[in-house]
Amino acid sequence: MDTDWIKRAKKLMTEQGVSQNDIMPVMGVKSSGGISHYFTGRNEPTIKALNNLAKYLNVSPQYLLYGGDKNREVNGKLLSLCYKKVLDLNKKITLVYLKTNKFD
Repeated sequence: MDTDWIKRAKKLMTEQGVSQNDIMPVMGVKSSGGISHYFTGRNEPTIKALNNLAKYLNVSPQYLLYGGDKNREVNGKLLSLCYKKVLDLNKKITLVYLKTNKFD
């Protein structure tokens, strides 16, 4: 895993006055040594931990991992709507398939 996320996270944490101890529960870490290992690159955090950190720091996971526009994030409601549309479309396709193909 690329460690550039560490630089971005440290910068955001400094700007927001957040310490590594503050984010231990956010990233699911129980010791200061564990969080330190993430920030030195010795251990890699899970995707869930990085997603939680991004949310805590009010940036998108994409920004934390890859940089770019830190305010660019997919709106949760929009994502939910798209998911529902995909599910509805999948149901329609399945129904059409079942109607056109008879199974014995």
